[in-house]
Amino acid sequence: MNKRIRAFGLIGILALILIIGALGGMLVVGVMMHRDAGLTARTRIQFIQYESALKAYCREYGEMPPFITPEEPFWLNHDGNSALLIKALSGRNPDGSQLSRRDMEYLNPFGKRFYTFTDGDFFKRKDGSIDRSQVADAFNNTSICIVLESVLDDDTVIPKSVLPKVIQRQIIGNLVNAQIAIFSVDEEQETIISSWSKE
Repeated sequence: MNKRIRAFGLIGILALILIIGALGGMLVVGVMMHRDAGLTARTRIQFIQYESALKAYCREYGEMPPFITPEEPFWLNHDGNSALLIKALSGRNPDGSQLSRRDMEYLNPFGKRFYTFTDGDFFKRKDGSIDRSQVADAFNNTSICIVLESVLDDDTVIPKSVLPKVIQRQIIGNLVNAQIAIFSVDEEQETIISSWSKE
């Protein structure tokens, strides 16, 4: 009888450990989902602010920055493209210094500030330092794409066919109902975060 009591106690302890482990696992999953939802929301807000800044730039100068061409994906993680966006929207170099005369003439003639980039907009290296020449989303992903509609008026759409394939696969219908669409693409997980709500 004494052995049965000990055996039951051991089984009970193992069952309790399993239950605690399962609850702990569910808690970790819940915390990660909540964290991801927060980062997704921050990324969307960041992209909506970029859109607003690009529209303000267009109102001021009558056109979009010269390096972004309509219906042509502009990837921020390609050869200095992030620096071009930073210079055009902030009227400053990525390090905060004044633009050269040549950059000012090309990117932002009046040196206006359409957007103020903060540490949250930049890529964080593994050592914790910030790369101010590379824009990143809230997940620290630099694979960000901007696509403009060909005619910036009040009733504009972007054809699905001009978007990169990884983005096309996740869009329902043939059009994106937006003047400007900004996407963050995680190619490993095949997920995108966009500045516009999918319909």
